[in-house]
Amino acid sequence: MKLFKLVLIPLFFMVQTSVWAQSFGLNDLKGKWTTTNGAGIHVVDSNQVFLLYQGERKETSSVSLNMQSKPAYLDFHVVDSTGNTKIQSIFQFVNSNLIQWQVFEGERPLNFTASRGELLFLRRSD
Repeated sequence: MKLFKLVLIPLFFMVQTSVWAQSFGLNDLKGKWTTTNGAGIHVVDSNQVFLLYQGERKETSSVSLNMQSKPAYLDFHVVDSTGNTKIQSIFQFVNSNLIQWQVFEGERPLNFTASRGELLFLRRSD
């Protein structure tokens, strides 16, 4: 039994570490990501992102995406009838089909924080 524990416990930690250390790239982010009410983003490539909001698909401009920072960030501008709004956000993959995304209209903090911005979980929907 002792030998079993000596082998099994380190093996468990190696598997967990490899799961946590998975890295995701732009190809993993491409596609439509939405909340249960349909709000979210549609990432076509690093320069073309659409904001999905209230049943509309809004084109964005000045897209800035950094997948190397932890958490990653995605910033862009949305132009509509009310004007030009700069959106700053941070995100991280929970797994290959779920991302945690926090959106800010002001300065983007370095980490997730409950006191600022709207925190959403987006599921791959394409």
